[in-house]
Amino acid sequence: MTTTASSMDRHVAVLGFPTHTATLLKLLRRLASAAPTTIFSFFNTPKANSSISSAQSPHGIHNLRVYDVADGVPEDLVLSANPLARIELFLKATPGNFRDAMEVAEKDIGRKISCLVSDVFLWFTADMAEEMGVPWVAIRTAALYSLSVHIYTDAIREAVGVAGQVQDQTLDFIPGLSAIKVEDLPEGMVFGDIESPFACMLHKMGLMLPRATIVATNSFEELEPTIVTNDLKSKLQKVLTVGPFDLSSPPPLILDASGCLPWLDNKKEASVAYVSFGSIATPPPNEIVALAEALEATGIPFLWSLREHAMNNLPKGFLEDDRSWKSSFVGTPASGLSTCLSCSVYYS
Repeated sequence: MTTTASSMDRHVAVLGFPTHTATLLKLLRRLASAAPTTIFSFFNTPKANSSISSAQSPHGIHNLRVYDVADGVPEDLVLSANPLARIELFLKATPGNFRDAMEVAEKDIGRKISCLVSDVFLWFTADMAEEMGVPWVAIRTAALYSLSVHIYTDAIREAVGVAGQVQDQTLDFIPGLSAIKVEDLPEGMVFGDIESPFACMLHKMGLMLPRATIVATNSFEELEPTIVTNDLKSKLQKVLTVGPFDLSSPPPLILDASGCLPWLDNKKEASVAYVSFGSIATPPPNEIVALAEALEATGIPFLWSLREHAMNNLPKGFLEDDRSWKSSFVGTPASGLSTCLSCSVYYS
């Protein structure tokens, strides 16, 4: 089907975060199907967009267009194995890279953008939406619960201080988080480098989210603690739980480059522990060792999606354990196994 500006009554821009492309695309497919007379322009880095089959009609969606934004990586730069290096360069290129691409999309489609949808990490969308006079819908590709610590970052810093030493103190002054200790908070909030690009991004996200017309999360309300949900609803304009994206979207084609699916097929239902930390975060060495020892102690089969460089931190002989399937592929198998029947415990 050929889509023209005359057949579309709205133009929605969707701004993606590089490592959340697959998850956000699942929601975007639902939106495009539910609103066939709205054209959606999806913006992300070339590397992120390479996972989408066709820029003109990805996955056969006639009202979705895909545009590349500059990733901020110099052509002659050799990046380190640290995934945050690429993310930090991308953050430095924002929001100018998105503005440039959005201008191109408006010219291509012939219709002005009437709504901005973005990953919650892209906090600057609040200012862009205000300048354009359009609503901003912020998408949280994870659960709602964990947003609380970012909404309360300044209150946490005021209460416990910002220091290099982890403090054994609970967040009992935040509704629903009395069991969370300061030492469990993400690095860069009260300890570590609080001025790093990633830490600053999360801090600004928490400050900007109250300006969003809607904050939609990859969860469902019954899964979230009522006290946390009610508290966030009192601080944000509108909160929607529209997930889980995996269960509400057509099942994707799973590319099993790691070869773990035959191994899983031989396991009983709900008998495998699945561990994944996504494509950015990697636990510190001591936590990897502790988790490996805990998995060994349980005696149950497990599948651990772990980056290759992090495998150097595993205990000696751990990779020879024939109970587990080790994979250096992050996102695959992670993206294809989130609803696996064999898995009974998910650790992320």
